[in-house]
Amino acid sequence: MKHALPLKILSVLIASFIWLQIILAEEQSVTFNIPLTLNNIPKDVSIEARKVPVTVKGKGLEIIRYWLTKPKAELDASFLSAGVDLIPPEKYQINKPHYLEVSVDPVNQEKLFFSTDEKIEKIVPVSPTFSDPDLESYFKPKLLLLPSEIKLTGPKSKLDRLRQISTNTINQRMLESSSFRIDLIKPDPNILISDSSVQVLIREIETSIRIYTLAIDSSMGKPYPAAVSVKLKGPSRVLADLKLSELKAFPDKPINDSGDYTIGVEVPSTVILIDKTPQVVQLNKNE
Repeated sequence: MKHALPLKILSVLIASFIWLQIILAEEQSVTFNIPLTLNNIPKDVSIEARKVPVTVKGKGLEIIRYWLTKPKAELDASFLSAGVDLIPPEKYQINKPHYLEVSVDPVNQEKLFFSTDEKIEKIVPVSPTFSDPDLESYFKPKLLLLPSEIKLTGPKSKLDRLRQISTNTINQRMLESSSFRIDLIKPDPNILISDSSVQVLIREIETSIRIYTLAIDSSMGKPYPAAVSVKLKGPSRVLADLKLSELKAFPDKPINDSGDYTIGVEVPSTVILIDKTPQVVQLNKNE
């Protein structure tokens, strides 16, 4: 009995292999989509990429070999103009290696529906995107973007709606550098952009360091010591306007079973925590 299961598994594998051999040797008919490559597109016409549905007939193995060649159809698009066009199958060519014994035909010999548009160019400003509203309010006026404008090329109907192009998100760590490069967000797959990224320069900002004394949160127990000194670095104007209510100190992670915790500190995203003293607080949860 202990050998019955392996024998059953082997029998299933053999049966599956025989079935697969039969299927691959028989005549089959399969329908799938292949990409359409457009050649000689008029300079003033924009066309969205599309695929062609085809029916492939032949032995199963030959159909698999055809699929592995990554087939495509090609169309001489020089006659297209802005508007709507119906393209008959005889207008485009479907690639098929001569050594494969399969027939490839468009599905039902249907015409392809093409919605074309006038291709235009448009210059739009680059708009920086920030991870935090406070970062944006302070740093946005101090950023210099190179280039500050980008040329877009694409369908008129889509470009007419675009007023700007956005960058990827700019965070605090990036702003610690005086210069960095950031990618632009492509607004649409059918729109070309003259530059994929921009250089960001930060105009000189006066920075300073200040020390603040914060009471440690006591909601988990009475802390000892009861306060922590924190050293913060940031733009001088930001530190001058900073209120203690914007800062928070609290017992963070337990270190041992004696009630010792590391001290956590929360600060606004516009400043950087340099140091804190002490590093550890003891909690008395019985008081």
